[in-house]
Amino acid sequence: MQIQKRLTLGIGVLFAMILLLGIQSVGYIRDLSKASVNIIADNYNSLRYASDMMTSLDSIEYDSAAMLPLLETLALQQKNITEADEFQATGALQQRIAMLQDTVTPRTIQLVRSDLYRIMELNMAAIQAKSRLLSDASEEAMWWLAITAVLCVLIAFVFLIRFPRGVVKPITMLKEGILEI
Repeated sequence: MQIQKRLTLGIGVLFAMILLLGIQSVGYIRDLSKASVNIIADNYNSLRYASDMMTSLDSIEYDSAAMLPLLETLALQQKNITEADEFQATGALQQRIAMLQDTVTPRTIQLVRSDLYRIMELNMAAIQAKSRLLSDASEEAMWWLAITAVLCVLIAFVFLIRFPRGVVKPITMLKEGILEI
């Protein structure tokens, strides 16, 4: 094999290994980034809606106009159901808020408050569970990247040991031939 072909092959293999590590790293980072954004966005909105409803609920006994923001935020929450039990909790909340529209009593306010706490607990638990899954996925990605990096280092080491011999051998043979002449 000619020296130029050997050099091209060696540099090409090293380039391919660097490209493989780069693509794999970017892929894992992109996937983890997307997953973390989804966890934060969906569950954060539910927590924010529950907090906003709590604020409206605090002033509903004294200000009947607080019912409108409460209903608007409830509508937003109904569109943002992301967890399995959140559908039932939001349904119970909707029924209790409907009871508030008829008459505002401390007992009904307490029931609405407990439903809001339930929705908040569900979403905080979901954030924790999804964060654990994301952490596991990131650890798995690190292991795969480490394995790939070790394989690339081993291949590069083999090239480091064998490649110079393959390039130097023809040059040495040429030199010996010239010396014989």
